[in-house]
Amino acid sequence: MVVADGTRLSSPPVKVMYGGAVYTGEMEYERRHGIGKFVYQNGDYYDGVWSEGKAHGHGTYWTRQTQYTGEWEQDLKHGSGQEKFVDGTAYEGEFWQGYRHGHGTLRWTDGSTYEGQFAQNKQEGDGSFVWKKGSKYSGQWENNYIHGAGSYVYADGATYEGQFVWNLKDGEGVYTSSLGRRVECTWKDGRPTGSVLFKTNNWDGPPTCWKDGIMFSWAIRSDRPTPAGSPRGRRRGGGGDGSPRSPGGSPRSPGGSPRGGSPRGDGGGSPRSARSGGVSGYSARSIGSAKRNR
Repeated sequence: MVVADGTRLSSPPVKVMYGGAVYTGEMEYERRHGIGKFVYQNGDYYDGVWSEGKAHGHGTYWTRQTQYTGEWEQDLKHGSGQEKFVDGTAYEGEFWQGYRHGHGTLRWTDGSTYEGQFAQNKQEGDGSFVWKKGSKYSGQWENNYIHGAGSYVYADGATYEGQFVWNLKDGEGVYTSSLGRRVECTWKDGRPTGSVLFKTNNWDGPPTCWKDGIMFSWAIRSDRPTPAGSPRGRRRGGGGDGSPRSPGGSPRSPGGSPRGGSPRGDGGGSPRSARSGGVSGYSARSIGSAKRNR
């Protein structure tokens, strides 16, 4: 058999034993080249296109932990592909040198979804996350954390627009409760700090001074009472009518596709070693499971 580039392949396909592993398919100069299936001794397999002994082109790699179907380059996931994990988590998008890298969508079994940019298996760049209970964040990410400018919509309709640092409101931002009460201030570690303004649709309060989420003085003397629903600055939780809560944090990203996971098949036929952590172990830093978020 001769393919488009003039390479002469074995025809019909041959069957070759590698210790306990088996390759069935086309070969050229005693190397896997063309269409073929390599079954490892433990039952894992790669079925697809080979070039000079390496997975190169379109193919499927299956293990007991994950299944990847998509493009390969020099034994590594590279290009567009789909990856499904044993727990039901699934990724569809771009890969680079064995990593989730570029634009993609990651879905968890509880219904939570992240769509946006990835860098070496991590949520990084611009992206949107929707939690199972309806909360949503759109904005910047770094190392799987909400980090930078963004907008967070709580399940009850409250919103926060402004700066985040490692999942917490930090910097200039505006919190609006589900009843329309607004808090405009600088935030630190998820809490109001410095001069804080309270506003409603028909009332603008005077500035107040806050430290570590606690009001310690009115910045301007006023006979008006403290506005109802003023924030207490709790880091987590919070009421629906005025307490500016911090989002619960982005979910863990699956430890993702092993950079290895690629079928070299030489000798014992073991997959190429992973650069990132194993699929079941979650390589990304844990920052709060999606199942615990709103």
